[in-house]
Amino acid sequence: MSPSGLELLPQRGPARLVVEIRESEEGLVGIARVPADSPFRGPLLGGASAPAMLAVEMAAQTAAALEPTPSSAPGSEESGAGAPGSPRLLVGLRAVELHAERLDAEATFLCRARATSTSGPLRIYRFEVSSVSGELVAEGELSTFFEVASSPT
Repeated sequence: MSPSGLELLPQRGPARLVVEIRESEEGLVGIARVPADSPFRGPLLGGASAPAMLAVEMAAQTAAALEPTPSSAPGSEESGAGAPGSPRLLVGLRAVELHAERLDAEATFLCRARATSTSGPLRIYRFEVSSVSGELVAEGELSTFFEVASSPT
């Protein structure tokens, strides 16, 4: 994984939830947090919680950061690689289970996304988001799509 994976995410500031991609025994894992200035922090609870659905966005950002990037070699084409600088878009969710009503906004989360199917610019991932203590907070499938690099005519 090149460090450019996170650089390709369109989210910035408080919308960027994934702060790092690390290698683990199970492969690459996204490290996510709810930023202190995030509008998702619950104001009625002193900003200490966030909606559990935010875990899906954490997984989507992790999957997007793991997307293959186009090769810089002339004439080379990596299956499913997007055009340089093209945004990775979340286009579908399936069989999502939230195992918590709210997330601890002060916690760090581990996001795992594994590609299970690819067809051109469409990629389907199985994902899991858990607390660092191992408590599963969300799981399911998500689909990403991005612009395919066009060939010069």
